Amino acid sequence: MIKCSQVVLLVTIHCSISMNVTLISQLTEKIQTLEKSLSHMSREFNTEKKTIVMQARTENEAAKIELAKLQRVIDLKTREMNKVKRLAKNILDQRTELERFFLESLEQVRNEINANQ
Repeated sequence: MIKCSQVVLLVTIHCSISMNVTLISQLTEKIQTLEKSLSHMSREFNTEKKTIVMQARTENEAAKIELAKLQRVIDLKTREMNKVKRLAKNILDQRTELERFFLESLEQVRNEINANQ
Protein backbone atom coordinates (compact mmCIF):
# COMPACT_ATOMS: atom_id res chain seq x y z
CA MET A 1 0.00 0.00 0.00
CA ILE A 2 1.17 3.49 -0.89
CA LYS A 3 1.45 5.88 1.94
CA CYS A 4 0.45 9.51 1.80
CA SER A 5 4.04 10.70 1.93
CA GLN A 6 4.88 8.52 -1.04
CA VAL A 7 1.99 10.03 -3.00
CA VAL A 8 3.16 13.51 -2.17
CA LEU A 9 6.66 12.56 -3.27
CA LEU A 10 5.36 11.08 -6.52
CA VAL A 11 3.28 14.18 -7.23
CA THR A 12 6.25 16.41 -6.49
CA ILE A 13 8.48 14.35 -8.78
CA HIS A 14 5.84 14.40 -11.50
CA CYS A 15 5.49 18.21 -11.20
CA SER A 16 9.24 18.61 -11.27
CA ILE A 17 9.53 16.43 -14.39
CA SER A 18 6.73 18.33 -16.01
CA MET A 19 8.42 21.65 -15.27
CA ASN A 20 11.75 20.32 -16.59
CA VAL A 21 10.11 19.14 -19.81
CA THR A 22 8.54 22.56 -20.25
CA LEU A 23 11.86 24.28 -19.51
CA ILE A 24 13.69 22.00 -21.98
CA SER A 25 11.09 22.78 -24.62
CA GLN A 26 11.43 26.53 -24.04
CA LEU A 27 15.22 26.38 -24.11
CA THR A 28 15.18 24.29 -27.30
CA GLU A 29 12.93 26.87 -28.92
CA LYS A 30 15.23 29.66 -27.76
CA ILE A 31 18.27 27.83 -29.18
CA GLN A 32 16.53 27.46 -32.54
CA THR A 33 15.64 31.14 -32.58
CA LEU A 34 19.21 32.12 -31.72
CA GLU A 35 20.60 29.79 -34.40
CA LYS A 36 18.30 31.39 -36.99
CA SER A 37 19.40 34.86 -35.87
CA LEU A 38 23.04 33.87 -36.05
CA SER A 39 22.58 32.40 -39.51
CA HIS A 40 20.79 35.56 -40.69
CA MET A 41 23.52 37.81 -39.24
CA SER A 42 26.19 35.65 -40.87
CA ARG A 43 24.51 36.00 -44.29
CA GLU A 44 24.18 39.77 -43.81
CA PHE A 45 27.83 40.02 -42.80
CA ASN A 46 28.98 38.06 -45.86
CA THR A 47 26.81 40.18 -48.15
CA GLU A 48 28.14 43.40 -46.63
CA LYS A 49 31.70 42.08 -46.81
CA LYS A 50 31.31 41.32 -50.53
CA THR A 51 29.88 44.79 -51.13
CA ILE A 52 32.74 46.47 -49.28
CA VAL A 53 35.37 44.38 -51.10
CA MET A 54 33.84 45.24 -54.48
CA GLN A 55 33.69 48.93 -53.55
CA ALA A 56 37.30 48.85 -52.40
CA ARG A 57 38.39 47.20 -55.66
CA THR A 58 36.51 49.80 -57.68
CA GLU A 59 38.06 52.64 -55.69
CA ASN A 60 41.48 51.04 -56.01
CA GLU A 61 41.16 50.80 -59.80
CA ALA A 62 39.99 54.42 -59.98
CA ALA A 63 42.95 55.46 -57.83
CA LYS A 64 45.35 53.56 -60.13
CA ILE A 65 43.91 55.34 -63.17
CA GLU A 66 44.17 58.71 -61.42
CA LEU A 67 47.75 57.89 -60.40
CA ALA A 68 48.67 57.07 -64.00
CA LYS A 69 47.14 60.36 -65.19
CA LEU A 70 48.98 62.34 -62.52
CA GLN A 71 52.24 60.57 -63.34
CA ARG A 72 51.77 61.55 -66.99
CA VAL A 73 51.15 65.16 -65.96
CA ILE A 74 54.30 65.10 -63.82
CA ASP A 75 56.32 63.73 -66.74
CA LEU A 76 54.99 66.44 -69.06
CA LYS A 77 55.66 69.18 -66.50
CA THR A 78 59.18 67.83 -65.90
CA ARG A 79 59.93 67.94 -69.63
CA GLU A 80 58.47 71.44 -69.84
CA MET A 81 60.56 72.59 -66.87
CA ASN A 82 63.73 71.13 -68.40
CA LYS A 83 62.97 72.97 -71.63
CA VAL A 84 62.43 76.23 -69.72
CA LYS A 85 65.73 75.67 -67.88
CA ARG A 86 67.53 75.13 -71.19
CA LEU A 87 65.98 78.30 -72.63
CA ALA A 88 66.88 80.27 -69.50
CA LYS A 89 70.47 79.05 -69.73
CA ASN A 90 70.62 80.04 -73.39
CA ILE A 91 69.25 83.50 -72.56
CA LEU A 92 71.75 83.88 -69.72
CA ASP A 93 74.61 82.78 -71.96
CA GLN A 94 73.51 85.23 -74.66
CA ARG A 95 73.21 88.00 -72.06
CA THR A 96 76.71 87.25 -70.82
CA GLU A 97 78.05 87.39 -74.39
CA LEU A 98 76.19 90.66 -75.01
CA GLU A 99 77.53 92.17 -71.77
CA ARG A 100 81.05 91.09 -72.72
CA PHE A 101 80.59 92.64 -76.18
CA PHE A 102 79.35 95.93 -74.66
CA LEU A 103 82.19 96.01 -72.14
CA GLU A 104 84.76 95.32 -74.86
CA SER A 105 83.11 97.94 -77.09
CA LEU A 106 83.09 100.46 -74.26
CA GLU A 107 86.74 99.77 -73.55
CA GLN A 108 87.58 100.17 -77.24
CA VAL A 109 85.67 103.47 -77.43
CA ARG A 110 87.49 104.72 -74.33
CA ASN A 111 90.81 103.73 -75.84
CA GLU A 112 89.93 105.52 -79.09
CA ILE A 113 88.81 108.62 -77.16
CA ASN A 114 92.04 108.62 -75.18
CA ALA A 115 94.03 108.09 -78.36
CA ASN A 116 92.27 110.97 -80.12
CA GLN A 117 92.86 113.42 -77.28
